[in-house]
Amino acid sequence: MKMKSISPIVVLAIALALSGCLPANYLANANINSVSNLGSENGIIVMTITSEKVLMSSQGLRYRNLTTEEYGVANVKIRMTKYPIHEEARKGAVVALELPAGRYEFYNIQLYSSSGISETSYSRGREDLFSVPFSVESGEIKYLGDVRIDYSFGTNFIGMKGVNGGSFSFSDRFDEDYEYIRKKLAGIEKESVVRAVPRAGENLKDTIKFE
Repeated sequence: MKMKSISPIVVLAIALALSGCLPANYLANANINSVSNLGSENGIIVMTITSEKVLMSSQGLRYRNLTTEEYGVANVKIRMTKYPIHEEARKGAVVALELPAGRYEFYNIQLYSSSGISETSYSRGREDLFSVPFSVESGEIKYLGDVRIDYSFGTNFIGMKGVNGGSFSFSDRFDEDYEYIRKKLAGIEKESVVRAVPRAGENLKDTIKFE
């Protein structure tokens, strides 16, 4: 029987959970596939995370609650080239999270890829790289837009290939994204979704760069 490889990130998370070492303020199990069991004090955020050509095995944005400091990762996990969103210039997937009502921010980016032979990762831990604020309202479903992540590769001082920076941006593509969202979130109705795409302002430029 053919063995399936497991991402080191998943292995680590399982090991930490079993050992009781998973951080107490980590928002685990926030990913959802249905809107039917929405908690009375929770809300839902939904977005697409895409790139122009090739996605890594896992890529997304770190977020945290500005009051409680609870944090998590809004990311997509892709197996090989099976992109739920597979367009000529856009490939990716839908992310849907159920979170307690409150004020949040995206503050960091996380990228990871494994071919079974080699691994490539990019992360700055919990360092604050930027601030993209958003809010979660009780009983509401908010669309935060299409998060377009582009990155470039380079080599480090020992010649290993890795991500050496890139950029991301938010855009409103709800009308075309809804078909993908509908397949991801059972029971969702288009009229119930509130468009709340972060806009350029004091803390958010049209395109945010990371290095």
